[in-house]
Amino acid sequence: MVTLQDIADRAGVSRGTVDRVLHGRGKVSAEKAALIKKIADELGYEPIAAGSGLAIYRKMLHLAYIGPGDFKMAPFFKEVALGAKTCAKALKPYNVTVDFLYRGDMGSRGAEPIDPFTSGPESQDPETGQKTKLMTPFEILDKLKNTHYDGVAIDGLMLKSMKELEMVLVNRGIPFTVFNTPAAMGRALMQVSCNYRNAGKLACGLASFGRKGPVRVGIVSHDYGNIDSSTQRIEGFEEEMLNHEGMEIKFRLFMQSGHDRKWFYNQVAQKVREEKVDVVYLVNPGDYSSCEAIRKAAEKDGSAAPAIITNDLVSEQEKEMLRSGLINAAILQQPEVQGRLSLQTVFDYLAYGTRPKEENYYTDLSIVIGQNVPD
Repeated sequence: MVTLQDIADRAGVSRGTVDRVLHGRGKVSAEKAALIKKIADELGYEPIAAGSGLAIYRKMLHLAYIGPGDFKMAPFFKEVALGAKTCAKALKPYNVTVDFLYRGDMGSRGAEPIDPFTSGPESQDPETGQKTKLMTPFEILDKLKNTHYDGVAIDGLMLKSMKELEMVLVNRGIPFTVFNTPAAMGRALMQVSCNYRNAGKLACGLASFGRKGPVRVGIVSHDYGNIDSSTQRIEGFEEEMLNHEGMEIKFRLFMQSGHDRKWFYNQVAQKVREEKVDVVYLVNPGDYSSCEAIRKAAEKDGSAAPAIITNDLVSEQEKEMLRSGLINAAILQQPEVQGRLSLQTVFDYLAYGTRPKEENYYTDLSIVIGQNVPD
């Protein structure tokens, strides 16, 4: 189902402006109104019939969004949650309630299962900034068992790490979608993520861009090196390397169990000095502190800092790093689309019986450099 928000995003206006144009609820400039109507036609927007809308309203659908909530350590998921919040607002007029269940144990490094007893620090609501309770995976599991949910959008990494969650959803017949990390193949309505392998290929192309002769590359990632977002990006990078003669990976560093961050950053700095790499591919960037470690390592040796290529653009910190040239390029994967579409797909299925055409939906990849950093 095409939503008002979809049209608003394409037209570069607010959802309220689209609503005024399509439902005749206020004044909008003729030029802007024409653009909105054109986009609505192109996307195949169909207004909800009064009878259909009333039937949906009476269902009183109750959905859940389940994802990481430690936005300081993983700011990417703040944007995912904000996308889901946008969808929840759009569904509110249809009497749809969405519970946001944030887990505290990130499990983002992947080598060990998510600790079911750990909730982690308190966080803030991504929209209001109010303090938000972070839940342990067991608390989320209990919530699923003891609350009637009609549908769920859930982080794939958590689903892969805690099979009990998947069994509860399947055994109860709760339709669900998966975002960010593919999981529950054949059971989820749809999986929404970026194509990690293609992202890795794109990073390799950027690493070689404008360079002649051998290119020495270091790979750094804030995970244990065995989760899809890491392994598939690196595989894509290595595959694309076959098309670039003279490119060589000189080191790989992953955040291992028991390593504190300061120790890890020192290891990154040491490897950069030892190997004299031209490019560092920061695969899963965490809080981006590795970038400062790389810069300081180069300054200590009096050498030029290697180019840094990373993923996502979700924090003011990273935006400033791009503007200043500390980060040379970031590959974006539309986190807000992952959150919004995963929730919207569940609603479409419950409200209209509409199944997605494809099991896997890959978000668009785009490149941001210092000269086109969005405000």
